[in-house]
Amino acid sequence: MRDLFQALRKEVLALDPVVSEEFLKYYVAYKAETNFVDVMPQARRLRLALNIEFANLVDPRKVARDVTHLGKWEMVM
Repeated sequence: MRDLFQALRKEVLALDPVVSEEFLKYYVAYKAETNFVDVMPQARRLRLALNIEFANLVDPRKVARDVTHLGKWEMVM
């Protein structure tokens, strides 16, 4: 997972010079004006919480789910 995270981190930080990274207790937050993605490392995957309207998300593999009314911590469980 470390290699996957490092690859993701590199791409996210390269999006724009204003993107910042904040390591928190349970996740890593990437921000411009506000958080736009939170990365929650798990044993076998990286779970991403994207700050985007679900209707605007392009997800051809249908792996995303709308957690608008759940919040990110409920989706982790």
